[in-house]
Amino acid sequence: MKNKLFLKKRFFSLIVCLFFAAGTSLLYAQTKSKNAKTYSTQTLRWSADQNVLEYRIEIQDISGNIIQTVTTENNSLEISLPNGKYKYKITAYDLLGRESVNSGWNQLEVLKASQPAISMEQTLESLEEDGKTLELDVEIKDVTTGSKVELVNPETGETIAGNLLIDSAIDADASEVLHASKSHFENVPEGKWQLVVTNPSGLFSESEPFEVQDTMKEKRLAAEKAEKERLERERLEAERIEQERLAADQERLERERLEAERIEQERLAAEQERLERERFEAERIEQERLAEELAEQERIAAELAAREKLENDVAANPNVPVNGLKYTDDIISMASQIFEEEEMNDDYYDDLEIPDDEEIEAQRKAERHEKWLNYDRKFYVNAGVGANFCLYDNDFISKYFMNGFTPSFTARIDFLPIHKNKWRFGLEIAGSRTCYTYSNVYYDLKLDMNMLQTNLIYRFSFAKNKLWLSVKGGGGISLMQTNLIFKVETSEKHNISENFAYFMAGGGLSLTIVPKQLIIFEIGADYTNIFMNDVSTGLISPYITAGIRF
Repeated sequence: MKNKLFLKKRFFSLIVCLFFAAGTSLLYAQTKSKNAKTYSTQTLRWSADQNVLEYRIEIQDISGNIIQTVTTENNSLEISLPNGKYKYKITAYDLLGRESVNSGWNQLEVLKASQPAISMEQTLESLEEDGKTLELDVEIKDVTTGSKVELVNPETGETIAGNLLIDSAIDADASEVLHASKSHFENVPEGKWQLVVTNPSGLFSESEPFEVQDTMKEKRLAAEKAEKERLERERLEAERIEQERLAADQERLERERLEAERIEQERLAAEQERLERERFEAERIEQERLAEELAEQERIAAELAAREKLENDVAANPNVPVNGLKYTDDIISMASQIFEEEEMNDDYYDDLEIPDDEEIEAQRKAERHEKWLNYDRKFYVNAGVGANFCLYDNDFISKYFMNGFTPSFTARIDFLPIHKNKWRFGLEIAGSRTCYTYSNVYYDLKLDMNMLQTNLIYRFSFAKNKLWLSVKGGGGISLMQTNLIFKVETSEKHNISENFAYFMAGGGLSLTIVPKQLIIFEIGADYTNIFMNDVSTGLISPYITAGIRF
């Protein structure tokens, strides 16, 4: 066993220090000569240091007498000592010849090295049932836990390492004091082998060559064949069971398919019967509606004829009261409505500039931001419903169309390229469509209002960017289409369909909620002023929308 000595040297300004490992060193003494006074050589080693000039080694016997003093420049020393216990000290000298540091006295023990003794009687060994493992019953003396056992092929030189089963000690005074009764090897082929045992001291012994055979080969092959046949039978049985299962599944699926077809046919028949009933019911309702319209038309015609006769009689007898004309109470009640003024003046439409009947659309496209997953979402697209409430106008919208609630459809596209931590700034395109209708006994009036507006928008965040307050303002265009349809056409009155376009401006406030990364909800209200001819119209439009951002 080699002794390790750690050396660190302090040189000049204590730059380097030399330290030696303290403890007990063990060396093996091997007697190679028949002369009792001649001992084998042991080697004492320690760590080297380039700043050391030389080392002085002193060795004491068990009585404390210095038996050997050697000076050397190497970091090892060849010694020859008999078995026993000793002490040694190593002193290092620096490049100026001064003593730098010493290791102090350390224990050193020299043990007798023994050669293993192998006792093996059999010349034929059999492998285990697996055909690879070899267990040898062998008597081996003078070994230790560090001893190495190998199988060596004397013909090819192939070597296989194994394990020794150490079971007892036989000599307390020797270095190799254990006894082994078994050795174990893996992956051993058939052939001639020798058992070689080597102690840590380097001494070894080898047995006589012996034959290794696989005597269980035929039995193992028969067992393997039987196992293969069993596995094949199990495979065939599993295939049979699987085929039966597949056939049962196919039969079940066919039954289910037929049952599903029957249910579907019954459902289609029931659906067809229901549709037929609904068709008959719709035809009945339509016939009743047509009958009611015909009755209403006859009533209106009779009313118009009565009105016309009443007008003629009143015109022919200007000095006679209506009561004096000897009409029935129904005709007299109509007289109070004969001279009612028309709310719409034909000259009003003649003064307007009517553009071509073309549909005006505005569409803006935007590119998605490269880092849209990192929240820098510049585009917001949402749509929803709202309503328009008139604040002031020329009594046209408020009088005819604001008597009830009329919903409107609104859609918005926001582009916010300027991003900061808590606020955003950009543009918004907002569009809405509202369809108003008004009807009386004389005519039906329909107004389609389409508003398209571009706004500057400033959006501020609070509640951890889940809630945003938006302030917006800008201008746009309002497109209106009116359709006036008289219920009874005469030579003096004709149906009118006209289009108008007006500039508008306004602003609004809204609250944007972001429950998810891409989903948004917006609640707000817009104020809009429409610059109509001579008179402006003001609208307040609350709305609620939902959409996405990207």
